[in-house]
Amino acid sequence: MRRRRGDESSEIDCLVGKDTYACNETNAFFTAREMAEAGRSDLGGRGSVHDMKTRVLLAEDDAQVRAFMAEALAFLGFEVVAAEDGEQALAKSRGVAVDIVLTDHRMPGLDGLGLVQALRGNGFAGRIYVASGVLSPAERAEYRSLGVDGIASKPMALAELNGLLRGRIVMPASGAA
Repeated sequence: MRRRRGDESSEIDCLVGKDTYACNETNAFFTAREMAEAGRSDLGGRGSVHDMKTRVLLAEDDAQVRAFMAEALAFLGFEVVAAEDGEQALAKSRGVAVDIVLTDHRMPGLDGLGLVQALRGNGFAGRIYVASGVLSPAERAEYRSLGVDGIASKPMALAELNGLLRGRIVMPASGAA
């Protein structure tokens, strides 16, 4: 299934199939094979022993990307609280304790930057990561000033996502990401 969404300034072309999910430059890309390999390796996939599940609040406005990312995170052993935009993520953060926030940058209404500002303003001390295909230097600087733990470029491999959220891969908020 191929799907397009976008406006004059940006267009996202996604390909979703039985064994793959891919979007051009702005969204994650995982294959069924990669997920199977992750499950057999030391990435925290099915069959791994975790004393407590780390709860991730995922803020992503694209429904297909959100569903796929939630599935990938659950596959890796994370407990996922999914939100379709920044406002919903902020509301969910008030009702459910989360360890990590993984947010998209471009979302309608309250975007990723607004979400991070609100979370930090409300005293959220957990780790926050921004996943985006496009950020200006000014936006990166603003995220850094708010104390995000890292900025990851989309697309990212499943192993990178897992390493990032488990603290095994450091993707600094500074520099090119």
